[in-house]
Amino acid sequence: MPLLPSQQTSKPPKHGGCVYSLSEAYGRPVVDWLDLSSGINPNTYPVGTCSKGAWGALPSEHDTLKSAAAAYYGCDSILMVPGSQWAIEILPSVVGELIASKMKQSSSRVLVPKRGYAEHAYRWGNAGYEISYYCDLPSKQQRNGCDVCVLINPNNPTGYRASPTELAELHDDLIAQDAFLIVDEAFMDATPEYSILNRRKLSNLIVLRSLGKFFGLAGARVGAVIASPELLRIMSANIPIWSISGPSREVAERAYLDREWQLATRRVLLSDRSRMVKLLFDSFGVKSVGCELFQTLYIDDAESVFEALCCAGVAVRLLDDKKGLRFGLPAHQSDDWQRLEFVLNELDYLQAVGTGELVLAQECAESCVVE
Repeated sequence: MPLLPSQQTSKPPKHGGCVYSLSEAYGRPVVDWLDLSSGINPNTYPVGTCSKGAWGALPSEHDTLKSAAAAYYGCDSILMVPGSQWAIEILPSVVGELIASKMKQSSSRVLVPKRGYAEHAYRWGNAGYEISYYCDLPSKQQRNGCDVCVLINPNNPTGYRASPTELAELHDDLIAQDAFLIVDEAFMDATPEYSILNRRKLSNLIVLRSLGKFFGLAGARVGAVIASPELLRIMSANIPIWSISGPSREVAERAYLDREWQLATRRVLLSDRSRMVKLLFDSFGVKSVGCELFQTLYIDDAESVFEALCCAGVAVRLLDDKKGLRFGLPAHQSDDWQRLEFVLNELDYLQAVGTGELVLAQECAESCVVE
């Protein structure tokens, strides 16, 4: 599918994990920030040490990483990739090649969630596809005639999670019209019982998984694509040689096989999610939405709250529409929970006394450098 220069107009999306930029903007050293902006598990998998061979030899795709991942995800038709973001970037061309090979009369229409990880819409739009937006799940009418449906499950940042029944119905509808379903399950690992992979049906299905969120290993740049062998063959031809480093491969395999850590971490995240939900409700009187790794708060004064939090050295994700804030979790049983609670209590106090401004202290505001 050709890409016209005039279609390459949208700007790349903004992301969390921007504490270095905030450090410059607010004049606070990076080490003094509580970074809750990314939704990555702060209780990182304990990587330990890597073997000498992992560091000294070229990475080998004949190691046992793929088999470990296949056992973890419960599917053998899997391709290890250098992060699920890489897969998001390459999928428009891969799917376009499949559509062309079938000589399908196509409208080149892609369904993406109106609120969701913006890289999906950005990549498909810049590849020349027509983008149609939906809320939560596309309606029957929206599904009709589309070529691709992108579902983020659970959604980032809304936390919406489709039920297994809804997933099966959507998948079957798309199969019937020879359209593709792409399910981004970057935040699914804490609740694997809701994964579409449990359906054991790969027809017209592409599932993206990440080592970065649940395992807290975003820096390893390891992801997995589960799909039909035909699609994986096309995608594998685009992967750069030695794209996943030896240490990353070794650590990822270890993490996939560590069932004890996985079960314990799911319990911890469930508990900490409940703690964050209560903390945000007590502070703002508004029920948050989200999943085990983040909570999103939709409030009218989101920008002001964001500025006040930054003045206190707490980084959260201000949504693109400026109407919500996404809070990642502090590390389990760390002092960061008390720090966040203190900051939010200060916000409550200033609102209660009617200052009309969400600043934490005059001296803090004066020390901030805001462009």
